[in-house]
Amino acid sequence: MSKKLISSGASMSTSASPPSGQRSIQTMLKQDKEKEQERASFQMIMQGIQDLKVKIDTIEQRTGRTEEKVESIQQMMTKYEERLQKVEEGGKRREEKIGNIGNRLTVMEQEKSGMLKWELDRSEFYLRFQNIEEEKGQDLAAIMVGILADALEITEEKMMDGIDEIYRVFTRYAMRNNLPREVHIRFTKKSMKTQILQVAREKILKYKGKEILGQKKRSRWTLNNTILKEKEFTQWMEKELAFFFKENRKEDTSIQNVWDTMKAYARGLIIDYTRKKNIRKRQAFKALEDEYKRLEKELQSQGPLSSSVGMA
Repeated sequence: MSKKLISSGASMSTSASPPSGQRSIQTMLKQDKEKEQERASFQMIMQGIQDLKVKIDTIEQRTGRTEEKVESIQQMMTKYEERLQKVEEGGKRREEKIGNIGNRLTVMEQEKSGMLKWELDRSEFYLRFQNIEEEKGQDLAAIMVGILADALEITEEKMMDGIDEIYRVFTRYAMRNNLPREVHIRFTKKSMKTQILQVAREKILKYKGKEILGQKKRSRWTLNNTILKEKEFTQWMEKELAFFFKENRKEDTSIQNVWDTMKAYARGLIIDYTRKKNIRKRQAFKALEDEYKRLEKELQSQGPLSSSVGMA
């Protein structure tokens, strides 16, 4: 009986354990699954590495572009620095030129002032005479010496010693009034000119029965610089001076005489222009004043505004 129990127990234990073939299949399946998971993990790692590489490449490209931009900016800054340096150098050169021009202007002003004073001093020795008839073969110096010597009651020799030069000058005034060319005389001393002016105030100087108008003593004249900006004046002055030089280009008159005469002639033109301009201004002002007075009378004739409103 005991033998049967043992054999049955053995058979029961044998039937409970799985066969070896089944265990090997499960093991293989498990290994395959693990390998599959490893491959998936490897692929994920490789994909991550690939993505990281792409990001690194992108960063490198951006870094490269940034470096290019930085280099471009540096080049631009270098160019701007060079331009700025050139501008500064140009500014220094301009300042030097301005300084030189300023110095030259100062020198020119000084020279101009000296020249003007010299010219004014020279003008103190001159007198102009008109109505001296022109004749062929005329000895102008002898005629003027005789007239002036007789006026001053001195000898002709003494009068001749007091005269530096005598010459004729064409002027617009002479042409308009159908007069002979003016006679200009430069004396060796201002005292001689003063004596003649004093005599001319007391008695009339004549030649062939006609009065010769000696130049009267004038106060020192100064130019109003504002008229130089007027286009009308400059155009008119250019025509007048062109006419003057055309008519006075004579071989018997020195350049210095023509120049001195031109200055006196230009002075006369400017004075005449200024006088006419002032007359026009006064006339315009008078017209405005008359118009104002007329309107004022009209308002007064209408009476107070309040009374006219009450009557209405």
